[in-house]
Amino acid sequence: MQSLTLLHSREFPIARYADAFMRESIRATGVESLDQVLTSDPASLRVVLVDPGILNGKSMVVDSRTAVVGIGLDEQPKWLTEDNVYVHLARRRQRRCC
Repeated sequence: MQSLTLLHSREFPIARYADAFMRESIRATGVESLDQVLTSDPASLRVVLVDPGILNGKSMVVDSRTAVVGIGLDEQPKWLTEDNVYVHLARRRQRRCC
């Protein structure tokens, strides 16, 4: 059975979702930069959470085993191609009070 690895920046609040990931057998791994993404387990399917903390103007080549989820980005990364799976999640907005 293939495993699913979720790669995220070290700043991403992954602990909020830890119970759900364990329940679904998803391995969450923090990375310092996009350079570490493709050096992760090549036998697993990967989802990369790309937030401003991990992007830092860098680019990467995404293989067919990797999906990219942009979180709070101003625009889709330019290094993505039509063959890549990309989902964008808007930045969470603060609620205004009164």
